[in-house]
Amino acid sequence: MTQDQLKSQVLIRGGWSTAETVTDTNLNTLINRAYKWAAGYKKWPFTEGKVTTTYVSTTEDYSYPEGWKSDSIRLLQIGDKRVQKLVWSEYQSFKEDLSDSSDRVYSDFGGRYYINPSIDLSGTITAWGQYTPADIGDSENTVFEGEDDEGDEAVVEKTMAFVYERIGELKN
Repeated sequence: MTQDQLKSQVLIRGGWSTAETVTDTNLNTLINRAYKWAAGYKKWPFTEGKVTTTYVSTTEDYSYPEGWKSDSIRLLQIGDKRVQKLVWSEYQSFKEDLSDSSDRVYSDFGGRYYINPSIDLSGTITAWGQYTPADIGDSENTVFEGEDDEGDEAVVEKTMAFVYERIGELKN
């Protein structure tokens, strides 16, 4: 569905108009909030992405790719070698207990990912994870288009919940 189609569904189902209930601009904002909520609800296969960057062997700390969900990297390779993911607390213990180890491990936390700087690898970092779709415009399709109609339905229902919440605030 496009943003215009989502907007029409919300207004029709709620029996509302943009003049009396919520402005057109505010409704677009609420639709995009609901869209990001629905797109991030689970690891949809159509929101998976791959990114590559240069590996620097002395660097441990890397920024997440722009637009990616924090803590969503599920597979990481350096060159053609796979690197094992550790839970953040396990990675911290690994660094304390085995700081000189060349084990191929990494972890991610808070929008950053950390690779054991003692790894004896070189090449390109390739990471696979989840991205958060950008806001949709009036005639742009959601990521659910042709993939999962339930996602678009979730956007409509969540937007309606936001509008009902806003109406309640206006009455008080």
